[in-house]
This record gives sequence, structure tokens and C-alpha cells, in this order.
Amino acid sequence: MKRQDYISWDEYFMGIALLSAMRSKDNNSQVGACIVSPENKILSLGYNGMPIGCNDDDMPWEREGDDLETKYMYVCHSELNAILNSPNHDLRGSRMYVTLFPCNECAKAIIQSGIKELIYLSDKYHDTHACVASRRMFKMTGVVCRAYQPTGARSNWMYKEQQLMNTIIIGIAGGTDSGKTTLTEKLREHFGSNEVSVINHDSYYKRHDELPYEERCKLNYDHPDSFDTALMIAHLRELRAGHPVQVPVYDYTIHNRSNQTVLVQPAPVIIVEGILIFDSPELCELMDMKVFVDTDADVRILRRIVRDVKERGRTLDSVVSQYLTTVKPMHEQFVEPSKRKADLIVPEGGRNLVALELLIKWVDNHLHNAE
Repeated sequence: MKRQDYISWDEYFMGIALLSAMRSKDNNSQVGACIVSPENKILSLGYNGMPIGCNDDDMPWEREGDDLETKYMYVCHSELNAILNSPNHDLRGSRMYVTLFPCNECAKAIIQSGIKELIYLSDKYHDTHACVASRRMFKMTGVVCRAYQPTGARSNWMYKEQQLMNTIIIGIAGGTDSGKTTLTEKLREHFGSNEVSVINHDSYYKRHDELPYEERCKLNYDHPDSFDTALMIAHLRELRAGHPVQVPVYDYTIHNRSNQTVLVQPAPVIIVEGILIFDSPELCELMDMKVFVDTDADVRILRRIVRDVKERGRTLDSVVSQYLTTVKPMHEQFVEPSKRKADLIVPEGGRNLVALELLIKWVDNHLHNAE
């Protein structure tokens, strides 16, 4: 008797599309496509990448900045690559498996090539104009679109891959004690810890074992250079790839990183919280939504005094001195200007119930589309 827990054709071909996606050099989105004949023969494969002859190391992979310095002007999407990789095959009547629902430009190529069925894994850009236009054209031309549905007993790994394809990263920035943590906790409380993981930029203060305590007290902890942002970026990429990370623990009482770490698990939603997270272009590249919490300076300094004295064992004099010498000047130089990078500005953070409801709906829409 043959075994009964073998994978379906859909699972087989979507798995190959996922494997193809792993060839992509894109540090944010890896997409794969697999074109199959009506007889279940693989006709072509593709993944998103630069055109042949364009050196991957010399081309831009950024998502923001001048048009000519972003990836969007150059990258060839996986669907188009799969179509172009099959010059000797007649694709009429075939079906395409793709890990991310196609944009309008790829939809045109799919229609023109004669592909009649599209099976997609993720639809996280469902409401964008590009995807709305794609669905309109597919409907008009009779291309059947359906979401991938795993069926086999051994397909649990595919659920994990689907979750990874739909992982979003939300950056929540703002001045000291503006209400970032309140907003973060309300989001996590609403969706649950299984759906949301949080990492804080403060955890990534650089280690200074080489300095005595007295010298560490004098360091400027409100300058971007005080953070090991490269480590945080590496950890975010690991989380997006589905791997847990050991996040450092910073000890405010000794002004240094401790020897402890905290295990953070991957989740559909990852929140990055910190004062200066929008200062790093590479960190911003990883974010799907950038939120800036905007609160009056007088309110923020009062909250900081209460927090640092009660929770971090600081003296009142040291808190006021630090605020006047580094916190305030660095806020004006780095934090306030970074507000321009925000997709959403929220006065009063988690206390702003209207903004909180908007964020919840946005995240909920993502989680719904990921199912």
C-alpha cells in the first residue's frame, strides 16, 4: 500500500517557488515563481533580481531615496524572470505558482504569455493600486487566481513559510518618554504575544567594558553612534527569516551591556521601538510601517524624570543634567528631523485612541491577508 501523507502538486510546486526565492539577493523581499504545464511539468523558474550583466554588488537595493538610487528602477520581478527564462516553451494554458501576488506590470506579462491560472502564497500588498490593477486585468482576461491552500499532512513547514512571507516590521520612534512603549504595549496586548514580537533599540547600546563606571557615565547615549545598530539589523533579518534571536540586555544602573540576553521569537508582526531608529537608512529599509510618536517636550521631561529615578536608580540631578547636555540637543539634531521619514505621526502615543484604532486595523488587515 502506498503511503498517504505525500504532498500535493500545489505543495510541491509552491515549495519549489519558495526554494527559488532563496536565490534572491534582495535583503527585504525574496520572491520566487514556478511555471507549470497542464501535465504538471515544470516549464520555468524565476526569482527577483537584477538583470543579467548588472553586478549585484554595484546595484542599489534600497527602498527609499532618490529614484535612481533605489532598487525599483532596476530589479526584474520573479514572475517576469520566470516568463523570460522559458523562451522555448509555449506557456499558453499553463499555471504559475508565486510566493507574492503579482504587481500590475507582472500581471501584464502573465496575461500576454497565455498563463491561465495563478496560485499565490502571500497577498500582503492586497490594497495597493498595483495589486488592485492586477486583479482587475486578471478578471477581465479570465486568468484564475487562487490563494495557496496546504492540504498534505507534511505541509506544516509551508504554513511557517507563508507566515514568514507575510511578516511585517513596524518601527515606532519618537522623543524620550513620548509614549512609544505605551503604544507598543497596547498593540501587543490587542493582538497577543504570539502575533507580536518587540525589540527595543535601547537593548543595543554598545558595550564599554574598557571604560570605568565614571567614564561610562559621561558618554553621550543619545547619539546614533552609541548604538550597535548593525547587530539590530542582523537580528531583524534573522527574525524575518523565521529564526529566534538572543537580544542583549542593557543595565542602566551600570551604564553598560550585561552578560545576559533575552530570547525573542519570530512573529507575524515585529515592532522595533527606539528614539533614533529612523536615523538609520538601512534600518528604515526593513520597516513596512514607520510611526513617530509626537509629544510635548515638557511632558516628556517630566515622564523621563519619574522613569529614570524610580525605575533605573538614577539621581534627579543626573537626569536633569543629562537631559540638558545631551538628550535635548540630540533630539533637536537627530530625533525631530527623523519625523519626516514617518508614515504616520501619532500625538500622545498609546493615549491617542483614534490613531491606535487605525494602527490596529492596519495590522489586522495584514494578519487577515496572511491567513
